[in-house]
Amino acid sequence: DQVAAGLENGEIQLWSALPDNQNPIQTFFAKKDDRVLDLAFSQDSRLLFSGHGSGAVVQWDLQPQGVPQTSKPTMVSKTEAGFPVYAIALVGSRETDLAIAGVRNRLALLNLKTNQLRNISVDEGSQADYILSIATADRKRTLLATANNRGRIQLWNLQPCLGSTAACELLDRWTADPQAIHSVALSADGCYLASGGEGGKTMLWPLTPKGDRSAQGAQGQQLNRSSRSINA
Repeated sequence: DQVAAGLENGEIQLWSALPDNQNPIQTFFAKKDDRVLDLAFSQDSRLLFSGHGSGAVVQWDLQPQGVPQTSKPTMVSKTEAGFPVYAIALVGSRETDLAIAGVRNRLALLNLKTNQLRNISVDEGSQADYILSIATADRKRTLLATANNRGRIQLWNLQPCLGSTAACELLDRWTADPQAIHSVALSADGCYLASGGEGGKTMLWPLTPKGDRSAQGAQGQQLNRSSRSINA
């Protein structure tokens, strides 16, 4: 029962989810002053992945064998993506790959067994264009959603390209808002996509079994409107 927090100074903190804890359980870093932009736990909570402003993607073992539980997590691997990494998500039914996204609308898959990085972007932009959030469905981990600072959302089927040289399938893409979309989330079964962004709108998008927008919900349903930006 832990929560991970990434800080601008490069630190990663692990906190107990139990009440009345005033200090983090662990504090560690890959490199000082390398801003942590996103974190992702493996489903068994054994591994933690961190994406950094330098472009580094680091895999941490939180429970290394033969090491006292009070010891700091062990760095398993470090990969250079070649661009600032704003968002990461484990994909595949066996979490075989890590989806990585960031500056220039770059979207890539990192094979965790071979450590090979494969670019799957379809509309790369300038240095001012970047993907801010990606998400997968708990029970449909080959469905991936992305959102960028231009208000565009994409839905991907990763089934054809995981463990293969085949192309990934872009299921749908649309401009959901004239302002930045800061966060997307998929329901566990992949039937709904939620989004929130700079304009303060929280939207719900019904999806088909295939993973694209349903005809009835193509315009989405506004759940809430705030005077402040929705960041997560």
